[in-house]
Amino acid sequence: MKPVQFGYHRPATLSEALGLLSELGEEARPLAGGQSLIPLLNMRLAAPAWLVDLGSVGELRHLSAAGDQIKVGAMCTLASLERWPDTAARNPLLAAILPFISHFQIRNRSTLGGNLAHLDPAAELPALALLLGARIELQTSAETRTVTMDQFCLGSMTSSLAPAELVTAATIPWLAGSGWGFAEVSRRRGDFALVGAMAAVSPDRTTRAVVFGAGAVPQRLPRAESAAAAGDLRGAERCAAEEIKAQDDIHASAAYRVAVGARLVRRVVTEALDRIDPAA
Repeated sequence: MKPVQFGYHRPATLSEALGLLSELGEEARPLAGGQSLIPLLNMRLAAPAWLVDLGSVGELRHLSAAGDQIKVGAMCTLASLERWPDTAARNPLLAAILPFISHFQIRNRSTLGGNLAHLDPAAELPALALLLGARIELQTSAETRTVTMDQFCLGSMTSSLAPAELVTAATIPWLAGSGWGFAEVSRRRGDFALVGAMAAVSPDRTTRAVVFGAGAVPQRLPRAESAAAAGDLRGAERCAAEEIKAQDDIHASAAYRVAVGARLVRRVVTEALDRIDPAA
């Protein structure tokens, strides 16, 4: 299929882009890398009257590091983030998940802002942002605000973005010495995860665990985290199986996602415990 007819703007600056989105209102959609939006247009699941292409807005391509945080501009491609030396040095979990996001051809175009704004339930980056308490910077022509991932993610492919508001950056923290674990199950490398899990454990054994691809949104598992922090890995798996909210679809059943997701939680927490560096 082909998309419905639409108008097209390619602003050169962030202020111009925000001004266009404000002027055009709900009839406009921002275009970042296009890896999610273009298929939706072609299938006519989205039919905006205007596209505002952010490809020339160089202000949104920045990458910087300060202390234990990485700040990533919304138009930074995933391939650029993957190749940046500070990614692995400052956030090993982020470095570990990036090669699993689709294929390298897609990562050459796909952007951090587009990935977060699209909020696919099986996507790795929203799950990482939830796990690590990333802060998402949102901007309109009138104001800038910052939200956490749990405030940003309202449901499957549904965010708290207001009309004419853009994701402009994300700040992703990492506590030095923390251990991490990541695993996902997919039919082929690069496919969307049928279910996945990731964990981070600080040197004092504070544990965070997230399951993604199981339900409508990535999910923190507080009871499983508490069991894991107490050293009860079997209990963490059991609690995860009780906490995971899963859905059936043509790819996997809810029961499969619960059983495999709980097992993955135990695996990634075990890996995270093994990777703690108490000397850091």
